Amino acid sequence: MSNIEFLSFREDPIKATAKYLLELKEKGIPLEKVALVFGGRRPGMFLNRELFRMHGKPLLSPVFFTMDEFASYIACRQDPCSQIGDLDAEYFIYQLCRDKYPGLLREDKSFASFLPWAREIRVFIEQLDLQDIPEEKLKAVEASAAIGYAVPEPVNKLLENISKVRNDFEKYCFKEKKLTRGLMYREAARSALIPPRFTSKSKQGGLGSQKEPREDSNPGWIFEDFSHFVFSGFFYFHETELAIVKTILDSGKAKMLFQGDPEEWPVLKMNAKALAPLDFQGNLNRGVKLPEGVSGDNKVDIQLYCGQDSHAEAALVRQVLEKVEDPENTLLVVPDPAKLPVLLSAVSPLPADFNISLGYPLQRTIVFPLFDGIFRAQENKKANLYYSRDYLKIMTNSVIKNLSLETGSTAVRITIHKIAEALLGTVASPVAGKLFISLEEIIADQEIFEQAEVLSGSPQNKLREEIKFLHKMLFSDWQDINTLASLAEKAGELVLAVNKYSEFSSYPFNVKAIEETLNLAETVSSAACSKEIFEPADLFRIFRLFLESAKLSFSGSPLKGLQILGLLETRSLSFKEVLVTGLNEGTVPQIRQLEPLIPREIMLTLGINRLEKEEEIQRYLFRRVIGGAEKVHLFYQEAGQNERSRFLEQILWEKQKSEKKLDVFIPQRGVFRVEPSLKEEKTAKTAEIVALLKEFTYSPSSIDTYLDCPRQFYFRYVMNLQEKTDLLATPEPREIGTFVHELLQQTFSVFLNQRPVLDSKFEESFFRAFKKKFEEDFHPRMGDGAFLLETVLKHRLEKFLQNEKERPVAKLIVLEMPYPYKIGDFKLKAKVDRVDELDDGTLLVVDYKTGGKIEVPAKLQKLRDMSLDRSAMKKTIKTFQMPIYVSIFRDSQFGREVNACLYNLRETRLIMCFKKEDPDERTESLGLILDAAQQLLKEIIDPAVPFAADLSNIWQCENCLFTYLCK
Repeated sequence: MSNIEFLSFREDPIKATAKYLLELKEKGIPLEKVALVFGGRRPGMFLNRELFRMHGKPLLSPVFFTMDEFASYIACRQDPCSQIGDLDAEYFIYQLCRDKYPGLLREDKSFASFLPWAREIRVFIEQLDLQDIPEEKLKAVEASAAIGYAVPEPVNKLLENISKVRNDFEKYCFKEKKLTRGLMYREAARSALIPPRFTSKSKQGGLGSQKEPREDSNPGWIFEDFSHFVFSGFFYFHETELAIVKTILDSGKAKMLFQGDPEEWPVLKMNAKALAPLDFQGNLNRGVKLPEGVSGDNKVDIQLYCGQDSHAEAALVRQVLEKVEDPENTLLVVPDPAKLPVLLSAVSPLPADFNISLGYPLQRTIVFPLFDGIFRAQENKKANLYYSRDYLKIMTNSVIKNLSLETGSTAVRITIHKIAEALLGTVASPVAGKLFISLEEIIADQEIFEQAEVLSGSPQNKLREEIKFLHKMLFSDWQDINTLASLAEKAGELVLAVNKYSEFSSYPFNVKAIEETLNLAETVSSAACSKEIFEPADLFRIFRLFLESAKLSFSGSPLKGLQILGLLETRSLSFKEVLVTGLNEGTVPQIRQLEPLIPREIMLTLGINRLEKEEEIQRYLFRRVIGGAEKVHLFYQEAGQNERSRFLEQILWEKQKSEKKLDVFIPQRGVFRVEPSLKEEKTAKTAEIVALLKEFTYSPSSIDTYLDCPRQFYFRYVMNLQEKTDLLATPEPREIGTFVHELLQQTFSVFLNQRPVLDSKFEESFFRAFKKKFEEDFHPRMGDGAFLLETVLKHRLEKFLQNEKERPVAKLIVLEMPYPYKIGDFKLKAKVDRVDELDDGTLLVVDYKTGGKIEVPAKLQKLRDMSLDRSAMKKTIKTFQMPIYVSIFRDSQFGREVNACLYNLRETRLIMCFKKEDPDERTESLGLILDAAQQLLKEIIDPAVPFAADLSNIWQCENCLFTYLCK
């Protein structure tokens, strides 16, 4: 019987393994004395089920190992040891570099800053051990590093000392009897595993000792535990894995089951040559059984599906799964765990059960932003003052604001929203707009808790106590942390409290997030460095790094329902129907493109080619899982920069080549009905609204608002809806405009009824006022970020003053003064920024513009041809503001010649309302515009004309404050 056998992709490796085990049983080998080694744990459960099905009754099962467990079993059998934690290994590497090789540390010599490098060094040493790279090869690298690679100096320093660092690190591991994964494999391959024809004669004994093999009739110690060994479902081997497997295969008491044709897969051929060099060359003493025929991919029914994005792709997956007849023989492969929530939301309404097994990033759960917010709040605080944005980010986190404390979740949520309104300046409060606040200031704000009491019905004293509780849990408790153990303790307390006081655990992802956070906290608190004193910022960086790399593992019923697996979890499993999602470049294959620490050329010199191996492993897993199916559904996206996966392109090319035509697969595309989000919404005018509008005092800007969009007028002036002011946010353009208007009124008021004299004395006073006002209005909100805005505003105002010196202004008549006015029966009030009397005796009404649209009415002929409907007025008149200003001052100044202008402060130029023309033409233009204004005002109060949304300008709609009210 061959001890190495290759199965085709069409064969089920679980069934083949079960069949072989039953043959062993018939030969008198007890299954409980068989060691069965898979790449992962999941195949063992499927194998037990298959054994029961084939045997027809219960039986003792083999002893299952993953390859990691098998190596650990061998390495630690005679001299017990355990696997060292990553953090312990990285902390020792840090101490080693700090004490013996200080040149390897960068300028910041803290553990937190060195941790990413320590992690890279640990992984590099582990690769060296897995591949059993001898010290001679490292010496060659060290010699080249001494000359200097084209890499940063610390990397050269590391490479110069790599063998010393490796040896010192390994001595520490052996002393503590805590081995890395790489050392477990190396020890199992080198010393702990003895070929059956040898026994050991140790010079020193124990882990890491050198063993001298000698001829002996003893069959070898490992065979005292097991009579037979089966290795199934492997593809790529490290050198140490090959050594372990070959030693056992050489005993004649083992079987290796590969899947795939070695002529198609060079890695499989390489494995066979390494494990049975003579047999594979044709001398079949034991024999190598090759698969019958090729992989059989061309016999698979393959369908392609194309979606625009993740949601469209998920909808297509659901459509396919709705037609699946046998969910327990169906597999959904999700190569990108980040897409899992979208897919689950699509498939969860289906009646079939499903089981998930893939690593979902903890960073994408709601737990991570909560911890990240807490850490940032501590990092950014000044003494006992917290940055208001950090404070609000934590308190308004969806988990925190919905905690159900004694007063209930509604009362907590109302109180937190009232705190947010106070800080943002939506309501008057002593803390409004403060960049940094203390927790005591929040508690002392009487207005916050009075309003919360009215809205929630809960007593102020209880609401205060609950906010104090949250302050302690989220802020105060994190202030004095100085060890990883204390940080881990607080992290555990936080997630348990969140779970206790909320419905957080009703969502499966949150349950797993809590479990993983508690596991992470336990791992960190049990680390050797957990009691070491660190700066708080370093502690937060360390814990954040662990949070970022943590994965959620889901446990379900692997033998029941639809299986949802990652690509790696499909090893050794076969299904009749397979769906593979995310077949786009960057997702399949998903390969780390950079080696941040060790250059790729050095890895290649040492015989470590991780990039090519990762791609080949993923290609093999993909082809294997679809090659064993009867029906395959492949999904990809084509929007934006998405390209189809090279694996998918290879399948298409093979099909095109075999059928000698291009259109071999026509992808099915998701068809979704899409309607414009903006509809022509209308609001009828009730009698009350009409009465209000008849008594309303209009402004030129309110008339312009109706001209632009009647529905916007309705929201702003009838419903009186206003944009919330956020005193902590970057200033909005309208706030900058208000700032400039108030500054110019304040500083130019000294020139009322006289000629402005803009000398150096005035400029000095002007910019002193500018500096003071800017620091009061914007600096507390923006902090250091205010520098750029201040510089830009100062530059524009300098250009403004320079321009003002050259303008022929004889007298400044008006500054920021409201003027009542009437158009027909309609009351108006216009607030004028400024009115100048020019040297020629004419008046010029000035309206400052810091942004927004800058338009003036059309020329006389177009005004004559204009019809008196709103859309025509909008295109021709464009704005009533300046003509109304001109009309007001022509009437009040007894017919003096008046013009108006928009003063563009961005470009420092004046845009005149009326050009130099015949006075009679100006009078006619003004008359036509005022008649149109009266007609528009009549339309505003006309109950037969509803407030309808104007959809003629999509850009205007997209930037409207009330867009979402029109949807």
